[in-house]
Amino acid sequence: MTELQVFYYLSICGGFLMAFSLGANDAANAMASAVGAKAVTMRQALVIAGLMNFVGAVFLGSHVVATISKGIVDPTMIASEHDLMVGMFATLLTAGFFVLVSTFTGFPVSSTHAVVGGLMGFGLIAGGPEIIKWEMLGGIFLSWILTPILGGLVAGVMFWLIKKAMLDRDNLMVQARRWCPIWMGGTAAVIGGIFVTETKLRYYAQEQPEATVIAIIFLLTYIWGMGRHLVNELLDKLEAQAD
Repeated sequence: MTELQVFYYLSICGGFLMAFSLGANDAANAMASAVGAKAVTMRQALVIAGLMNFVGAVFLGSHVVATISKGIVDPTMIASEHDLMVGMFATLLTAGFFVLVSTFTGFPVSSTHAVVGGLMGFGLIAGGPEIIKWEMLGGIFLSWILTPILGGLVAGVMFWLIKKAMLDRDNLMVQARRWCPIWMGGTAAVIGGIFVTETKLRYYAQEQPEATVIAIIFLLTYIWGMGRHLVNELLDKLEAQAD
């Protein structure tokens, strides 16, 4: 077995380690609020997170892969392919173990932080500061600062809207039946818009705009109807328990 084959199989094992760490840490970040609010059970959260992570990786993962593979360290400035292979493998293992240890200790860390830090360390040792793409790195650091700030602002605005539309009004059950399906449809619209614009579906949308609009309207109507059915079923159970 050649050295390349050895690292190939070791990289597969490292990928599984990273995937396990991501599922243990990042999935908890996404589903903790829903589980804590008892909106979904632990089993439902695992199914939803597993499905959505798979879909996201398949359809949107290429953007992250392109940034990680060539956006942090310039691979053309590393003369030895052997050093590049070993460095990337070391970065994978480092990030996987770091996220795994952080998960066991209860820290909600970011796998992106771990990978970017590993690539920086590898790049500095392999080729010095000149092979680091500092402009891209600066944008990533800026996103780490802006993301929680913007997330907090959006969450605050959403809570204010929900409070004004539902919590501050009389008959919460009636308001929930009215507004919850609308929130679900709006969320689906945002996710669907990102999904279309960031995947190859955008080419179909540009070539067939009428069909795309019809499909979007049908999808939103379906999600609104499904959300209305689920909300009504849940609230009926709650009202029956209260009686």
